[in-house]
Amino acid sequence: MPTPILTAPDDAQGLPVDKQSAIEKMLDAIAKTEFSLADIIHAEAEKIESAIDKHNGGTENVDLLKVNKSVERMLRKVIVKEMLLGFQLEDVIELSQPQPTLQIANPLPPGNDQSVMNPITP
Repeated sequence: MPTPILTAPDDAQGLPVDKQSAIEKMLDAIAKTEFSLADIIHAEAEKIESAIDKHNGGTENVDLLKVNKSVERMLRKVIVKEMLLGFQLEDVIELSQPQPTLQIANPLPPGNDQSVMNPITP
């Protein structure tokens, strides 16, 4: 029996996870989904091979066209999922890059305690 694609990790206990562990888990999830999509593509190829074998045995062309349309619809769905995985991978790559530190310049000269937002007094 195939493993379900959407399962919670065994170690998911609501505990905080460090950045590196989160990145590794996201990459693992992407890889598992890629393997699942490869299995779907393989199954669709087998479906076509089976239809061709039946066609050689006398199956009508209409049956081949139905199988072709079915495979086309499934592959379109796989392509959409691949695009989403590509976006996720780009996000993981960006997340794994060192983030620049934000330096905030002091808007007031040293020794000046006044707020920038002081109301104007007449």
